[in-house]
Amino acid sequence: MSRETRIRTCVACGAKSPNTSALLRVGGPSASPFVSDGRGAYVCLEKRCIDRAIDKKLFVRTLKTSAENIDWAQIRDQLNKILELANA
Repeated sequence: MSRETRIRTCVACGAKSPNTSALLRVGGPSASPFVSDGRGAYVCLEKRCIDRAIDKKLFVRTLKTSAENIDWAQIRDQLNKILELANA
């Protein structure tokens, strides 16, 4: 049985990649990274995309929440840790 590969779009640069690529999902009840509540935003595993998505608060529209509901520092820290591990 084959599953259809979903294409995801980075909120920062607009690059389209398959679900299996190095896109990171952010979302959840408190907008914490990697907690699924059925809604998610994707960002490339690149420093410039992570920084742009957070600096310009690009997750807000996709997650349909307000900027005050998102812990931006926590998301930046967690995404940067994952980026460091991926580049190690």
